[in-house]
Amino acid sequence: MPPKSASKKEKPFWWNCEKCQTYLPTGELAKHQAEDCGNVASLGGYVDAGGVYRCRKIEVGGLSIFEEVKLCTDSQRYGLVLVPISVVRRLGLMLGDFVAIKLTKAKDGKKVGTVTRTLWPVEDRHGAKVFFEALDEFNDVSAKELNATVTMLDGRLEDAEEIFLRLEDPTQANLFAKNGKFLLTSLKYQLQGCAIMSNNPLSLTVCNKRFRFLVDHAVTAEGNDLTDQLNKMSLKDRLYVILRTTKLTLLDDSKAAQHGHQQRMYSLANIGGLDTTISELKELLEMAFGMDSKQTTVGPVSRGILLSGVSGVGKTMLVNALATHYHCHVVRINCSEVFSKFYGESEANVSRQFAEVFDVHPKPAIVVVEELHNLCPKSTATDIVKRISQHFLTLLDSLHANVRGNRTVVIGTTDSVENGSELFSMWVGESERAVRDLFRRARQVAPSIIFFDEIDAIGGERSAESGSSVKERVLAQLLTEMDGVSVLKDVRIVAATNRPDLIDRALMRPGRLDRIVYVRLPDAAAREEIFRIKLKTIPTASTVDLAELVRRTAGCSGSEIEAICQEAALKGLESSFDVETIEWEHFEHALGVVRPRTSPELLRLYEEYLKQHQ
Repeated sequence: MPPKSASKKEKPFWWNCEKCQTYLPTGELAKHQAEDCGNVASLGGYVDAGGVYRCRKIEVGGLSIFEEVKLCTDSQRYGLVLVPISVVRRLGLMLGDFVAIKLTKAKDGKKVGTVTRTLWPVEDRHGAKVFFEALDEFNDVSAKELNATVTMLDGRLEDAEEIFLRLEDPTQANLFAKNGKFLLTSLKYQLQGCAIMSNNPLSLTVCNKRFRFLVDHAVTAEGNDLTDQLNKMSLKDRLYVILRTTKLTLLDDSKAAQHGHQQRMYSLANIGGLDTTISELKELLEMAFGMDSKQTTVGPVSRGILLSGVSGVGKTMLVNALATHYHCHVVRINCSEVFSKFYGESEANVSRQFAEVFDVHPKPAIVVVEELHNLCPKSTATDIVKRISQHFLTLLDSLHANVRGNRTVVIGTTDSVENGSELFSMWVGESERAVRDLFRRARQVAPSIIFFDEIDAIGGERSAESGSSVKERVLAQLLTEMDGVSVLKDVRIVAATNRPDLIDRALMRPGRLDRIVYVRLPDAAAREEIFRIKLKTIPTASTVDLAELVRRTAGCSGSEIEAICQEAALKGLESSFDVETIEWEHFEHALGVVRPRTSPELLRLYEEYLKQHQ
C-alpha cells in the first residue's frame, strides 16, 4: 500500500456553518445541513452565533490522564475546566482565562447553578465536551443529567482580602467550632488562584466529609479617593481572585443577615445633625489609615479616639457607619466579656482582641471599646481592674511600635457624663451649681438649645415672704445665667408650660424669655389631618365617617385624638381577636370614654395672658 501524500491536509474537527453561523463538530455538519440548520438544539456541542459554547456532554474526574494537565497538582486541577482548543479560539479566549459555566438540567432546562473555573484548552480529538476534575458543588446531580454553557467572565477582576462564606448545611457548624481554622485553610489551598463571584457555590471534601459553602460577600483593598472609586464603578459582576494572603471567614445565618443589615442601615448618608463630628472623625481616620495625601511625617499619628455622650445619641451607630464607609475590620471589646475570675485570663482576653487586628494587616481596622469607663475607670480599689487598665494602655502604645498596627484605630465610647436634668438637691449650693454646670456645658457645645419642660416648676413666681427656699435660689441662678455677666453666645433657651400665669415676671422680661408662642388646640383641618395620620395603621370600615369624627372632637388636643383612635382599636380587639376592621360603633365607644380635658376657663386664661404680653 503506497504511503499517504504528505501534502494532503487533515480534515478539521470543527466547522463553521455559513448559513446560521453555528460552529459545530465536522462529524455533525452533514446532518445539520440536511436538516437546513434545524437540529441546533440536538447537537452535542456547538458555539452559537452569540459566542457562547453550549455542550450536552460533561465528564467529571480523571483529568490526570490528559497530557496537558498531567503536571498540575490536585488542587490546581480542581480549578480547571478543559475545553476543545478550536472552541477556545472561536470564543477569543486563551489559556488561563476565567470562565463561568452555567449548569442546567437536560430534561427541563432548570438552572442548577453557576461555577467559575480557569480555562485550559485540550486537543479537539477528545470531542465536543467539557471536562472537570470535580463538581462537588452539585454532587447530588449526575453529570450525565446536566448541560453546560461556557461564557467568558465579563467583569472587574479584584484581589480578595477577605471572603465571607455561609454553610449550606447549618448542622455542620458544630464541626467548624472545633476544626474551623484547619478546614478554611484547606479550602483556601484548594481555591488559591481561582476566581469567584457572590453567591458562588464552593465545596470541600475532608476525610470523606463534604462541606458546601456559598460566597456571601468579599472585601477588597479598595481605594478611597475619588479617582479610584470612579475607576471601579461598573454595572458588571465583581470577580474576586483568591490569593495566598486572602482570609476566609465563615458566617452563620445571623452574622450574614447582620452584615446585610449593617450595609443598609449604617451609612454616613443616613446620619443627620453630626456633619461637623463626621468630618472631624473622617479626617482623623484617613490620617491614621494613611489615606490622607496631605499627611506629613512631622510627628506620630494619633490612633485613639474617645466618643462621649449620653445613651442614645448615636456613638455606636457612628462607629458602625465609619467602618462601613472605609471597609474596615471591626473588633469589639465588651467589658463584660473581658473580666475573668482566673488570674491573667482577663489580660489574655484583651490581648486576643488586639491579635485579631494584627492578623488582618494591612487591612484597616477599628477597635471599638464599649463603655470605656468600666475598663479604665478614673479610680478604683480592685487590683484586677488596675492590671487590665495597665495592660490595655500597654497595648495602645504597641500600636505605634508594631508595624502591623499602623492601620489600626481604637475608638472608645462612654456615656459616663453628668445628667443636667436633676436641678434640685437637698444639699445647700448643689442646686445652683447644677444650673451653672448645665449652662456651662451648653456654652461648650454651642450652638445649642436648652429646653425646660414645665418651666413653671422651677420658674414659679417668688413669694413676698422673707426666706430663701431651694426653688427661689434655683430661679435666681437661672436668671443670672440667662442674662448675666457671661454672654450666652449661640445658646437658645426654649421652655414649655401649660400654666404661664404662674411663671415669675422676671423670667419673662426682654432678654430672657421674651417671645411667647401660643400653641392652640387643633382646628377642624388640623384634627382631620391628625386622624388621617393615626388611622393609616388602623384598618377602618367604610362606615367610619371621618368628617363626623372631626366634628365631634372639637376642643380635643392631639394626644386626646390619638387616645380616641387607640381606644377604638382596643374595643375592636375586645370583641374579637380576628377582627379585620374597626367599625363606627367602636369609635362611638371611644368618643364616650375620651373627653376633652381642656376647660373653657383655662382657654380664656391663655387668651387673656397672650393679650397682656403682646
